[in-house]
Order: sequence, then structure tokens, then C-alpha cells
Amino acid sequence: MVRHRIHDPAEDVWSSPNWPPRIEKMFVGSLVDEIKYHLDVMPRNFHDQAWQNVVKDLNQCSGWNFNKAKLKKHLSILRKRYRIVKPLYNHGGFGWNNRRKMVVVDDSVWAEYIKVHP
Repeated sequence: MVRHRIHDPAEDVWSSPNWPPRIEKMFVGSLVDEIKYHLDVMPRNFHDQAWQNVVKDLNQCSGWNFNKAKLKKHLSILRKRYRIVKPLYNHGGFGWNNRRKMVVVDDSVWAEYIKVHP
């Protein structure tokens, strides 16, 4: 009998390489600027001109060579990570270690959380 491993989509999200924090901050800042300064830009659906602006801005600021597809993929990863981590904060007892860029929680709170959310 062959056993098939069930694919966990969360694995894809966390196995994707992290960008350097300064680049990620520039990227998110460029996205926020597009939303703030161009009222026709919607957070869920950036139009082509908005993506062109973000690509141009990020490439100029970072010195890297991004394209629209790569930025869209990274935004998708950030959204998925957010949807995984956000419920932890609603539970209480979870915090954020800004230096290590990770969620922190006492063992007892974690044990309680995984009982309720296996």
C-alpha cells in the first residue's frame, strides 16, 4: 500500500526564502504608498500601472532587479504568512520578538493553543 503525504500549504509559505528585512520594508512601503497616493489602487487588486510603479521604486531603492511576477509572488507569500500568524494574536499570550522577527509564547500558552487548534 502506497501512502501519499498530504500536502500542507503552510510548508510552502515558510520554506520560501526570506528577503532581507530592509528590502521587505521597502517593498511593503512602496505598496502602501501606491494605496495612499493613488486612490484608484485597491489593496487586493493592484492594477498594472501600480505594479510598474512599485517595480521601478523598489529597483531604484534596492539596486536589485525585480519584476512584477516576482513581487506579486512575494506579496502572495506575505499574505499567506499573515493569515497563519494573525489568529495567534487573537488568542492572547502571544507576542513578537522584533529582534529575532518571530512569534514568542510561553510553553503553557502554546500547549493550550495546540489542544484547541491541532
